[in-house]
Amino acid sequence: MGRQLVQRIVQHLQKCQMRTMVIWALERNPACRFYEKLGGIPVHTQQIRIGDEDVAEVAYGWSDLTVCLTSNEVNE
Repeated sequence: MGRQLVQRIVQHLQKCQMRTMVIWALERNPACRFYEKLGGIPVHTQQIRIGDEDVAEVAYGWSDLTVCLTSNEVNE
């Protein structure tokens, strides 16, 4: 289901003439592995505060959105 959602988002972005994408996720989020399987590359990290806790956040980037649509490794 996750893959289908990302595919829909990517298709919409491409219709809007966008060719790149960045997704921010908390570093401890298991979805980070999902983004990596879709071809996302960690491009930036930063510390943010949630409540009274500092947590790491990572940005995954795609310089070519077609990578998300052609990745066959993801079965989610």
